[in-house]
Amino acid sequence: MQALYPKIRAADVWVFAGPLYWWGMPGPMKNLVDRLMPLGGTKWERHDGRILAVGPKPPVPGRVVLVSTGGMWSMEVFDALLAHVREIAAGVRREFAGALLRPQANVLRPMAEGGALTDILDAARAAGRQLVADGRISATTLETVGRALMPEEVYVQTVNDVFAQILAAQRGTAA
Repeated sequence: MQALYPKIRAADVWVFAGPLYWWGMPGPMKNLVDRLMPLGGTKWERHDGRILAVGPKPPVPGRVVLVSTGGMWSMEVFDALLAHVREIAAGVRREFAGALLRPQANVLRPMAEGGALTDILDAARAAGRQLVADGRISATTLETVGRALMPEEVYVQTVNDVFAQILAAQRGTAA
């Protein structure tokens, strides 16, 4: 990590990316975050109305972005992870530039293979271009990436059917 700290500190954008399994930061991402703690600093000072650990050097301007997928229906499932990444950005005095969040991800691949999601895939690509060009991702782009894939009732039934098939296969019975 000692060799990586200068490179991480100098990076224009930090992208925290990983799946959401159970309402919070996945273990490997949390391990990385914990290893980044020295970048926060060794002295406490007040910045923007909060006490932060700051380093001996001024912060290098940069941004933080979150990219995550999850199988649950709603965007609210990302709230804890999103709050955590926002706090990390504030703690190292970097701008939070947006969160590319994709709920209902477990049906994304079959729908994309059927050509039904070109707007979402195009918006995901646009997010990267916007981040580079503007330093942030537009709300419209983020909304498109996270839009509902199907009506809630259909999604819930689809997921329940898949789980029933998995459980039946494990028991060796028909669903």
